[in-house]
Amino acid sequence: MKRVVAEKRKSFSTSEKGVSVPEILVVFLIGAILVVLAIPQLAASLQSNRVNTLNAAIASKTAEARIQAVKRNAQVSLKIDSQNRRIWIESAGTMIGGAENYTFENQIDVTPSSGTTVETVTFNSFGNLQTAPPTITVSNSKFKLSKTLQVSLSGKITVGQMIKNP
Repeated sequence: MKRVVAEKRKSFSTSEKGVSVPEILVVFLIGAILVVLAIPQLAASLQSNRVNTLNAAIASKTAEARIQAVKRNAQVSLKIDSQNRRIWIESAGTMIGGAENYTFENQIDVTPSSGTTVETVTFNSFGNLQTAPPTITVSNSKFKLSKTLQVSLSGKITVGQMIKNP
């Protein structure tokens, strides 16, 4: 009887020793499929974050321009250069702070447009707009994403929702 139990115990322990090559291949195949499915979603999420970040940077620069206009008791302008992909603040021809660059895949459109490569949003010394109320749209044509930012005559900044264009 002891011999039979010992043989069963021995055979049981040898069959439980590790995993087979087909099992490893199945796990590897499932992992590869999951990675292939996740990459496009990750790329779209990354581009969506870039559009959000640029929109937030423009909102921040717009608010900073308005604050600088009140602080300096002078006209201050937010400049958006779509050709060189830069955003900066200017007062009396002098740059305030530094210019921010943005990536190639994102595009900024300002409505109403002045028709030039450098769009200007100007605030007076009271923090009110001197120019027509703009709608600034940040878009990514590759992933068909866009997000708007509106500035009212009183200087209030409203950020819209992310839109997936058809």
